[in-house]
Amino acid sequence: MKDGTLKECGKCNKIKSLDDFKDEKLVNGYGKYCNECKHIAKRSRRRIRKKAPDKPIIKTTVRCPSCNSFMVVRTRRSDGNQFYGCSRFPRCRGATALN
Repeated sequence: MKDGTLKECGKCNKIKSLDDFKDEKLVNGYGKYCNECKHIAKRSRRRIRKKAPDKPIIKTTVRCPSCNSFMVVRTRRSDGNQFYGCSRFPRCRGATALN
């Protein structure tokens, strides 16, 4: 610490080399925390993607024109309208209008 090549991390309180505090984004070039502690903080801040709640599958007696399996009621993302889509999607892309 006396010669200016060592510094104490404000988070883990370990004395480390000044090279461990380098940060090109800062004006003086050195950060308050060591790079190891900064990377841990970045990982913990990442947003964890939550799985969307499962929507109930509405089965019907209508048959697919392509593969003859049952159709299910689906909702189009672009405009929110409902339609019949094949229950074997994505293997079969059969779809018909909801009457």
